Amino acid sequence: MELKNNKMKETKEVLELAVSLIKAYRSAKSDGKFNLGDIQYLIDPALKLPPAFDNIGEVPKEWVNLQEADIQEVVGYVRQVSNDEDFIKLIYHLIGAGAAVVALTRKDTEIAVS
Repeated sequence: MELKNNKMKETKEVLELAVSLIKAYRSAKSDGKFNLGDIQYLIDPALKLPPAFDNIGEVPKEWVNLQEADIQEVVGYVRQVSNDEDFIKLIYHLIGAGAAVVALTRKDTEIAVS
């Protein structure tokens, strides 16, 4: 699964980890209990940890001047790895909120106070 451009590469890697953790949790709880046999479900998330955290500091930079098309591209990617509509909506809103926070905290952004 590829994004059309690398602008959101680090965001995608963090989302891959999040989706992998959600799938691992759901698989582990599918029988109603957690036990040692559920460790198998942690292999995929463990493999996704290094790329997700290698450049995690770059994620806010990816969200500077974020366009709707960038958000839609990430949402499209999430749709490829998850069919959970609530999760997809959550990602859409979290990225939008995160981009707003980044914009508000940038030194060159003026905030109008009334």
